[in-house]
Amino acid sequence: MKTFELARIQIKDLTDEQVTEHLTYALELIRSAKGCGPVQIWRGIEEEQTVLMLIEWDTLQDHLDFRDSGALAEDRKRFEPILAGPSAVQHYTELLVLPKVPSASA
Repeated sequence: MKTFELARIQIKDLTDEQVTEHLTYALELIRSAKGCGPVQIWRGIEEEQTVLMLIEWDTLQDHLDFRDSGALAEDRKRFEPILAGPSAVQHYTELLVLPKVPSASA
């Protein structure tokens, strides 16, 4: 069963370019882990120093294996240069997916 890891991350006052550069580097280890799927990141509109990161894992076990590996400690070190405070991470399983409603033709 797919597992979704959602992190709310407080970042330093950096440009989009700087944040993108740091996150791309920091996510190399996660993205190469067994079972890691797409990673999506959004920057806050009202709170620009907040990003949301969604990582899709093929299975909960794949995520747990990465979390329990030595790679996690290295991964955390890679995030440190942009962190401005603690991160909140939660895990979810899919409940419902609704397709986009087609727009009415004129």
